[in-house]
Amino acid sequence: MKKSAIFLAFVTLVLMSPNLAAQSRAQLFREAQDLYRSGSYGQAAALFDKLEDPFSKAYSILCASKLNSTNHDERMSKYMDEEPSSVLDSRIHMTMAGNLFDEGNYEAAVMEFSQVDLALLPEAEQSECIFKKAYSFFSLGKYNAAIKDFVQLQSRPYSSYTAPSCFYLAYMAYSIQDFEIAELWFKKAVVDERFKSLAEYYIMECRFMSDDYDFVLKNAPAMLDTLPAERQGRMARIISESYLVRGQSDKALQYLNKESKPDNRTDFFHAGSVLYAVEDYKGAIENFSRMEARIDSIGQVASYQLGYSYIQTGNKVSAAAAFKEASQLSFDSVIQEDAAFNYAKLSFDLNGDTSPFSEYINKYSTEKRGEQIYNYMAIGALNKRDYTAAIENYSKIEELDDSQKGNYIKANYLRAGQLISGGAWSSAIPYLKAAGFYYPRTNRFNQLSRYWLAEANYNSGNFAEAGRIWEELYNTSALRGMQESALLTYNIGYAFYSDKKYPQAARWFDLYAASKDEFNREDALLRRADCDFAMHSYREAIKYY
Repeated sequence: MKKSAIFLAFVTLVLMSPNLAAQSRAQLFREAQDLYRSGSYGQAAALFDKLEDPFSKAYSILCASKLNSTNHDERMSKYMDEEPSSVLDSRIHMTMAGNLFDEGNYEAAVMEFSQVDLALLPEAEQSECIFKKAYSFFSLGKYNAAIKDFVQLQSRPYSSYTAPSCFYLAYMAYSIQDFEIAELWFKKAVVDERFKSLAEYYIMECRFMSDDYDFVLKNAPAMLDTLPAERQGRMARIISESYLVRGQSDKALQYLNKESKPDNRTDFFHAGSVLYAVEDYKGAIENFSRMEARIDSIGQVASYQLGYSYIQTGNKVSAAAAFKEASQLSFDSVIQEDAAFNYAKLSFDLNGDTSPFSEYINKYSTEKRGEQIYNYMAIGALNKRDYTAAIENYSKIEELDDSQKGNYIKANYLRAGQLISGGAWSSAIPYLKAAGFYYPRTNRFNQLSRYWLAEANYNSGNFAEAGRIWEELYNTSALRGMQESALLTYNIGYAFYSDKKYPQAARWFDLYAASKDEFNREDALLRRADCDFAMHSYREAIKYY
């Protein structure tokens, strides 16, 4: 009876042992999983290794991956080949992707993240997978793919990845200068303390780049001192530029002094612009001159302001070169035209060259500056003794000022002199008429011009007109004290004599002879005798001969 009891107990033990073994394995697996979830990957791996089944093996490999063990990649690849349909495939891909992500191997990470079935991951890990895949695309410069995944996170429950995704969406919009969209995303990121300072900074950048200078000036100064040192210089620059745009150059200078030391083209341009605005022309020259290749839009402005700065410091040669540079660029047509005009003026001042004025007229309308240009060109022609060109340019000015009138008269008189010297008396007549036009008849220069006008008419065969003009001068006692005054009666006599009006000629020759002027006395007496001879008064003729 006792033996029977022992046997029954033994049979019962044998029959129950598989259930006990299964219970022990299940408990061991749960313990290993708990350790895995708590991050105790080494201890978890030791337990998983005791359970020789594919599922536990997969967890053991995951632990090795978490611990970044030497051969975990090889173990993972081998397992994936052996167990292609394991329920832990997505977790293994996720772990492999995470390791590659941490190493900065974003291209390989993207491939692994793409093989993860999100439905097989816990919700928290789903957001992590989406974010890290999006960030990998972002780092590879594949913005469209990155945007798609970052936006996907916005429709999921809020997590630690929500604000970062907003920040990177904002940053991508900012990088393509879509500042309105960028600001919207930065505002969503600013609620997270991790991104608050940086997002606020970029919001200010967006407002500045959108030309909202009033917003910048209202909010940025208070923010300046709260920023990290590496961002304070840029913020000071933003404030300075905003004040400059608003015409408050003194405050622009105040914040310019808080900026980082200029080290690139835009820095030198801003510094030069502020110093130019506060009339520190030497400082403006120093900064504008340090800009390399001033061939873009800000380069055109810099060259233009550099030209004016050089003028203020008395360096016309450098000013001309700067204005010429600005005139050759077409980004701002107003600056281009004004620079061309200033270059032309300086070229004239430096060497009397009027060709830049001609180029200006050919390219631009003369409506705005025509009279100024014609005046310069006329003066240039006068200096070169090209009196015809001088007259032509003055004739294009609707109303001459006193100085221009004087030069116009001078040009006509001297041109007449050139023609008379060449024997072209008839051609000189219109110039002599113009020479006396602006002065009253009592003016000495007017009288002298009319004297030579009569001379030109006489030598052109217009004897009556010549006599009329000389007689008019005589009757008004013109040119008193000059030799020409003494010769008036002699000339009038000759005009009548040449016109075969001998009685009148004789009377004027008598007047000249009575004046006691010895210059042409002998010739006057001969012509007086000729008059008597022509009138058949031979006895009188003999007397004068």
